[in-house]
Amino acid sequence: MTEKEKVLARLNKYKSMDGECWRWLGYLSLGRPRIGYKGKYILVSRLIMWITQDFDFKSKLHVLHKTKDGTCKFVDCWNPEHLYIGTNAQNMADRVITHCKRGHELTVDNTVYSSKGRQCRECKNERTKLWNRKQTKKFQSL
Repeated sequence: MTEKEKVLARLNKYKSMDGECWRWLGYLSLGRPRIGYKGKYILVSRLIMWITQDFDFKSKLHVLHKTKDGTCKFVDCWNPEHLYIGTNAQNMADRVITHCKRGHELTVDNTVYSSKGRQCRECKNERTKLWNRKQTKKFQSL
C-alpha cells in the first residue's frame, strides 16, 4: 500500500456523505478539517489535493472551495471535485461578503459604515425601530 493510499484510507474513516459533499467528522480548527500527518496538523483539503492531484501541500498556493457556483456549501467538505487550487488573491475574492446574515444585498445604497464596520442599512433600520419601540414602552410604563 502506497503512502497516499494509507492516508486516503485514514481520511475515509472520518467521512460522512451529505449529498455530493464529503463532510469531515474528525478534528476541526476554526471550522476547517485537520488531521495529524507526520507530526503536524494539516488541512484535510490540502492532503486530499495531494492525493488526487499531486498538489504540494507545503506550497504557498491555497485550496479553495467552489462556493460561487453553488457546488459546495460546507466549509468542512473535502470532496476534491468541490475544491480547486488558487492564489491568495482568489482566496480573498472568495471571502468578499455580498449579503448580510439576513439575506439583504450589501449594495452601495444599502450599506452604512460605523465604528462597528460595514452594516446593512435595512437591518440597522429594523434594529433602530425595535429599540425605539422598547424605549417608548419603557417610558409609558413609568
